[in-house]
Amino acid sequence: MPYYQSNTLKHKLASSGRRGGSEVLERVCSKLGGDLDKAIVPVDSSVVPIDGPYTTRSSDLSTMVLRNIDCASLNAEYSVIDSHFSILDYLKTVNNPENNLYFYHSDHLGNSSFITDADGIATQHLQYLPYGELFVEQRDAANYYTPYKFSAKEKDEETGYSYFGARYYMPELSIWSTVDPMADKYPDMNVYNYCGLNPIKYIDPDGNEKVIWINKNNSATDAIIYNSANNAKDNEQAIHIYAHGSSAGITAIVNGKEIKIRTAKQFDNVMKKISEKWKNRKEGDNLTVVLHSCRTGRETKDGDESFVEKLSTEFKDVTFAAPDERDYFSAKNGELGPYKAKYADENADYTKFDANGNPNKEKSEKWGNWRVFKNGKEILRINGFIILLNPTKNKDNE
Repeated sequence: MPYYQSNTLKHKLASSGRRGGSEVLERVCSKLGGDLDKAIVPVDSSVVPIDGPYTTRSSDLSTMVLRNIDCASLNAEYSVIDSHFSILDYLKTVNNPENNLYFYHSDHLGNSSFITDADGIATQHLQYLPYGELFVEQRDAANYYTPYKFSAKEKDEETGYSYFGARYYMPELSIWSTVDPMADKYPDMNVYNYCGLNPIKYIDPDGNEKVIWINKNNSATDAIIYNSANNAKDNEQAIHIYAHGSSAGITAIVNGKEIKIRTAKQFDNVMKKISEKWKNRKEGDNLTVVLHSCRTGRETKDGDESFVEKLSTEFKDVTFAAPDERDYFSAKNGELGPYKAKYADENADYTKFDANGNPNKEKSEKWGNWRVFKNGKEILRINGFIILLNPTKNKDNE
């Protein structure tokens, strides 16, 4: 059945069966101009692969290209056609070693520092100013020249900009070329600055996502947590959530309202409203969610599964990580990681209070753990503070 659009574009639709009581039609071809009056011929036998001598196929290809050139009224004199497929016969017999191998050696931020060849000889040496402007570049002109430099991103030689995926970065000016696509989520940050103005400590892989469910005006402690979360730069494959928590769940501040999230369904409903990555995730995306929330990786007093384990059981396509102790922050150093509280019982509940009933939250020197779950099972436990960019790759710290 032809479908007409603007009297020019026609689509041929064919039934692919019934689904939910309705016939499902799928487009099988389209054409501009001309009528689609020819019936679609079904394929009732195996398609025969193109075969035969390379010289014949080469000649056929040349004829087709020249015919198209003539049809377009172009001058065939100026057309160069190199279709010597016979080279494939030769290449099938060749098994020479690959000598054009080059290896990247990066610094702590992923910047390309040295490029070496297959013999381990340095062919290029690079150093950078803090915001990515080249400070030193030495290279052997006869060897491979890498365009992947600052933050291992490709630098366009014409503009001098580095391509990060979501936008271009201008290292000479220390700013992005366009507004942060997620600027509305971080109103306290300049939409053009790089890495929260701290390029020595942080990287910006691709425009990642953070969810900050902390009211910075609630207390001095919450202000520290909020600022630490706001300045953190995390991995593009992960969603990092900052909120107060316990083994039962998390408490989120969303649009000024406090929401207690205790079930996987509640978590899903809230996340779909505020997180594009969560809402648009697909099977096989290998998405990681890191809860920077106290004790969300710890079993309850009754021995029931932790909140993060519940999430992992429900959302089997996602890897979840969370601390089993309290996640500490400082104004100077940001997130310190999970520690056991100095005055706490075996359930990590505070045991020491002042005259007004406020708990003493001082941390001990004993590390807690990051616990990582997938498909309802713990796959990794990391003792101490690890920047969880990709928890499943930190097995050396198990």
